[in-house]
Amino acid sequence: MNKIPIQCPVLRRMLLAHIIEQIDGGHMDSLLRAGYSPEFLDDLRYRTTRDITNLANSPQEMWFSLSEQVISKGLHLLDMRREHAKLREYFVIHGASRRMVCAYFKLSHEEYRDLRAQLRPGGEPGGRTALPPVTVRDAIHRAWFDIQQSMSEQPCRDRIYALHQQFPELRISVLQQTIVEFAEDDELGLEIKPTAPPLQG
Repeated sequence: MNKIPIQCPVLRRMLLAHIIEQIDGGHMDSLLRAGYSPEFLDDLRYRTTRDITNLANSPQEMWFSLSEQVISKGLHLLDMRREHAKLREYFVIHGASRRMVCAYFKLSHEEYRDLRAQLRPGGEPGGRTALPPVTVRDAIHRAWFDIQQSMSEQPCRDRIYALHQQFPELRISVLQQTIVEFAEDDELGLEIKPTAPPLQG
């Protein structure tokens, strides 16, 4: 824990008020575990607003502790969520199938529909996805084989993203259909389970 001095009277008053709110809210146990004595908490709880304000404005030193590990973990989670959202939008914008987006990003069909309406308005093309020419399909199969080997530890959606980076002119649904064109089960290797309800995010 890193201890940081508190110089601002407003912030000092807010922190003292927060401790009192925790006491009144029945969170004494967490305060006791933090190292505060029952006598101190009892005294602080029944102090007047004037006492708290005067203490906050006094020259008495006050400090608070901040965990670098906790803050870093929180920032890392924010970065992960941001990257998750960017990748989800990428899949929708570049024409991944509804089934793929719902499976990879744990969206309901309604959530997918709303997201698609924002990012890619207009109707979906009807019928089965048209495959590219044979030479392009062969190149896709070779690239997918290499990606499966080199990125075997990565999530499947990352592998699909890497494949699309090599064929950005094609919709992701076209790549999906090409990958499984020789498979009896069209979800083979793609971690898509159409019979299972999508998980809620």
